Amino acid sequence: MSIEKVTTELKELTEEVKEIQSKKKWYKDVSSLVAVLALFFSFGTTVVTYSKAEDQEYISSRIELRSIMQRLTTLPVEHTEMLEKYKKMPIIASQLSAQLNSENLSLSNQAAAVIQRIESTDAGRGKILDVEYLTVANALSSSFQHEKARNLMLEGYKRVRDATTEAGVLRSLASIELYFKDVKLAREYMKKARAVYENEVYKTDAELNKQITNATTEIQWANMELALLNCVESNKHMQNALKLTQTIPQSPIRGQIESQAKGISLNLKSCS
Repeated sequence: MSIEKVTTELKELTEEVKEIQSKKKWYKDVSSLVAVLALFFSFGTTVVTYSKAEDQEYISSRIELRSIMQRLTTLPVEHTEMLEKYKKMPIIASQLSAQLNSENLSLSNQAAAVIQRIESTDAGRGKILDVEYLTVANALSSSFQHEKARNLMLEGYKRVRDATTEAGVLRSLASIELYFKDVKLAREYMKKARAVYENEVYKTDAELNKQITNATTEIQWANMELALLNCVESNKHMQNALKLTQTIPQSPIRGQIESQAKGISLNLKSCS
């Protein structure tokens, strides 16, 4: 039942009550009194029914969103594995890549619609998490839906509660702004991501988290400057990333950063 229907029923009930009340000494008339009580009971039942229906709709939408997001998070992995498997068969790889992108585009738009639906209800307003916004926004961005992705990321940014996610959102926003050719804003987002631990709220975070988050920001910033052919700045951020990784124990994340730094270093040789 929609809120418009509930409102209409409330108006009708109010008019009926006024009509009964206009009768002389209506409260001494048993039949009138029973009618009034029945009207209010009817309205109360209507409100409860509407509330339960909205709660059920919220739960159903939540389940739908979780299902879509589970699939969205597996698509990048499948895409990477597919490219590796068919690296010697570029035509097949291209066809499969197009299929996965089509699925990603469809699911990410569907997820965005579900988020909007949830946020438009009293039961769901404010319930979408920052990481959910970020996941759907990144999926949209990978399918070149940058305007939608930016809007979702900005909304998710308002709800950030931890430094790692905040830095991730800011880095993603920087990448999107590059698409819109706003280099200045992209660098501002990167600068904010690098300074995320200057926020007093995150001062007590573990040092390892700080090093990993900051090293990830530096290496992505280096990549961004390399794409802009800003060789000096790219090298500076790459060196910063390498210094930070020295404090990180041997792990996949350290190996990933060092591998990216190696690739940047090779590209810088021809950078001008």
